[in-house]
Amino acid sequence: MSNPYEYVGKPWSSSLFNCFQDIGICLLGTVCRSVLYSQNVNTTRGGGRCGACFLYHFCCCCRCFFAGNHRGDLRRKYSLAEEPCNDCVVHCFCSCCAVCQEAREHKLQEAFSTSLIAS
Repeated sequence: MSNPYEYVGKPWSSSLFNCFQDIGICLLGTVCRSVLYSQNVNTTRGGGRCGACFLYHFCCCCRCFFAGNHRGDLRRKYSLAEEPCNDCVVHCFCSCCAVCQEAREHKLQEAFSTSLIAS
C-alpha cells in the first residue's frame, strides 16, 4: 500500500514519446544525444558541459544510472512526477526519448519563468 500523503508531483509538459513536438530537440537528441544531455545537465545543475557530454558519450554501460540521477534532479527542480516509471529505467530503455523530453521540459519551464519576469 502506498503512502496517501506522498507527494506525486505535476505531470510532465509532454509525453515521453512526444519526440516530434519540437523537431530541433528531436534532431539534436537523435544525432548528438550526448550534447543535448550535457545541455540539460548544465540547465539543471549549472557548470560546464564537457564533463557531462564526455561521460554520457563514453560510459554507455552505466549511462542509465547517472542519467537517471539527473532526471531525478530535474524532476525535483520542477516538481514533476516520476513517470512513466523509475528514472533509471526510463533512461535504460528509452534514453533518446528521455533526453528529448527533459530538454522540452527545460525549454518550456525556462520560457514560462522568463514570461513571468517580463510581465
